[in-house]
Amino acid sequence: MSLKPADGQMQFRSADIARLLRDAHAFVASSWEAIEKSAPHIYLSALPFARKGSLIYQTFAPLCTGLITVDTFGIDRHGGRLVMSLPGRQEYVISYSPDGRLLSSGSENGVIRIWDTRTGEETMSLQLRDESPIQSLAFSRNGKNLLLCSKGGVFIWSFSHGYAAPQLLYDHSQIDRPVSFSPDGSLIAYGQKDFTIHLRKTTTHVQPAVLSGHTAAICAISFSQSGEVLASGADDGAILLWNSSTGERVVQLTDRGVCKAISSLSFSHDGARLVSTSGIDIQIWRLQTRAIIAKLRGSKRRFHSVQFSPDGKSLLAISNDRSIRLWALKDNSTAAFVIVLATSQSSAVFSPDGLYIASTSEDTIRIWDAGSNNQATKPLLAHDRGISSLAVSIDGNFIVSGCVDQIVRVWDARTGKLKLPPLIGHTKTVSSVAVSSHGRLIATGSCDETLRFWKAQTGEAVGEPLRGHQKRITAVAFSPDSRCIASASHDKSVRVWDCETRQALHIGPLMSSDPVRSVAFSPDGRLLAAGDHSGRINIWELGSGLGKLHREPFHAGIQRVDSIAFSPTGAHIVSSGDNKICRVWNVKSGRQVLSLRGHELSVLSVTTSSDGRFICTSGLDNTVRLWNAVKGTLLATLHGHRSTVTSVTFASHGRSIVSCSEKMIRVWNVEAARTSSSANACDLVAALASTNFDDRGWLLGPKGELLLWVPAEYQEYVQTRPCTTLIGRHRVLITANGSGLCTGETWTACWRGKAM
Repeated sequence: MSLKPADGQMQFRSADIARLLRDAHAFVASSWEAIEKSAPHIYLSALPFARKGSLIYQTFAPLCTGLITVDTFGIDRHGGRLVMSLPGRQEYVISYSPDGRLLSSGSENGVIRIWDTRTGEETMSLQLRDESPIQSLAFSRNGKNLLLCSKGGVFIWSFSHGYAAPQLLYDHSQIDRPVSFSPDGSLIAYGQKDFTIHLRKTTTHVQPAVLSGHTAAICAISFSQSGEVLASGADDGAILLWNSSTGERVVQLTDRGVCKAISSLSFSHDGARLVSTSGIDIQIWRLQTRAIIAKLRGSKRRFHSVQFSPDGKSLLAISNDRSIRLWALKDNSTAAFVIVLATSQSSAVFSPDGLYIASTSEDTIRIWDAGSNNQATKPLLAHDRGISSLAVSIDGNFIVSGCVDQIVRVWDARTGKLKLPPLIGHTKTVSSVAVSSHGRLIATGSCDETLRFWKAQTGEAVGEPLRGHQKRITAVAFSPDSRCIASASHDKSVRVWDCETRQALHIGPLMSSDPVRSVAFSPDGRLLAAGDHSGRINIWELGSGLGKLHREPFHAGIQRVDSIAFSPTGAHIVSSGDNKICRVWNVKSGRQVLSLRGHELSVLSVTTSSDGRFICTSGLDNTVRLWNAVKGTLLATLHGHRSTVTSVTFASHGRSIVSCSEKMIRVWNVEAARTSSSANACDLVAALASTNFDDRGWLLGPKGELLLWVPAEYQEYVQTRPCTTLIGRHRVLITANGSGLCTGETWTACWRGKAM
């Protein structure tokens, strides 16, 4: 009997080993920040965040215990496409060799590097004498020479002969931008300020042609794969095609003014299609018919680079917000968006075989799996623009949010899912939202100067918009019995409306000396307070029906009052604004009772619990803070928001806190927040509750202990105790069994390798 394995078995083992090595490479590349800092975190941090479908995770995760569990929603698995990371330094442009085995990169300080794409090693580097930024790179067809363009001119570097200095072909006085090399490196094309395009032989300096025809500055030049056709795009939107041998104009795709300025052009490898970018649009042209066969839009920013994959089935683009976007093309005329591959990237390029994409950032070159057949995980339904206002029903069952996109949304506070279709009607930013005490009515105020009512159960609009303010509405608030509502405006007035008749009451308008930014009813409904842009708090009496001043306005110790809230007894008012100190005032005397100090930047929002035990604040330092309302002591600091926390409110009779930042809403359990703040700071479970990462993504103990590393793309979306609900386009749920976690000196207990 032969011990030699069957051919099929041998092939299976070889493929399995190859996959394991590939996954291992991707695992190290995606988590090198953790691995290079601490070997234990190969197990404690990197492994839990590894892609669950990888052989690395499937092989080693079952052999470990006491690790955190990571579940992702609406976001691709960390490192799912990243194959390799190379430690670049201010890399600006990149180019593959024809066989794909080498990668060249050019930096902003004139350094050119050659990398081995199989090992990730830097094999050679060179710096230009003038240290000018590298603007473009191209390998010669034999892969032994590198053509490069900088502000100092155009050079050819025969790197295969060692460290010989690159040869200057043309100095900067002869070359203007844009610059493009033909695929075989034999030709260089560049634009001139007189709107002409010059063609030159890169080695002989012969100038075959000067191309004339544009009437505006030339912004983009691209050769076809054969090098026979040249496309050029101008600032006036004109796209022209030229014969690169004769300089003859072949086709004019667009007339001047039809498109915006053309920022990028790229031919498909068969030369049948051309892709162009103008503004935020991408157009794909069929050259035979001179017609646009597809239009793409995937960014709110301008695209500055676009290219076809070698097989013509994918499209890669980079926008001015430095995000890389990938589309899958179908039937040469339709496109399906695949993924935002990466952010903060300067440039990107397909490998010659189309299997990989290399990209550059300030400090890293990354190589990605280019497979467009793996559709990206769809983001969760949530705001995709800034949340401007927030309110919650008194029972805590639903949350209402207003947005700068003019839309109001209603969410289930427990599941984080949309409870109703979007409430659409405002024509400008929704600046304030409120929910009636009986939970049946939603009110919204807008920068369009109107106040609207909506049925909370169905989202149906109630009546016509209420008009009366002359400038944008800044705040709205229901009275405790929900019979009336107050609206504050930049027109320096506060108006009180009857909720049933939707008419203004015979109270006021109540006038302030400055634009009004916040408004609140006292718990008994007899007083109405408003904070204005001069830092004053005005208080009116409503019981008499005349709206007279309860007392003279008093200064809140700040230049601008952004938020106010009455205490449950009505004896005190809490205020915040353009200051990091929050203050509590006696309503009758106007004197300060408490000052809450702890925020590092201005406090934008305040609220009080219905039982009078707590005050909650939020602000520019991205935190939510819970205070003892009697003593003014800080009870808990809630981290998790990664941008300004614009609004905060209590729900469920003080058992929960709801807060919002740029595009995210979080619900917090008050008791869990208090417990977490008193826990041992070196406990990983307590550290997870803080979700307060250092610059490299580490949760640290009190003495700088490395407790856990979290990938950068996850940090904003982490949900851990005491956050019970996270409403956002992405969510990363990290759970841990506190008693069973392996941390600190006991970390080796996580390995139960004997199971092998």
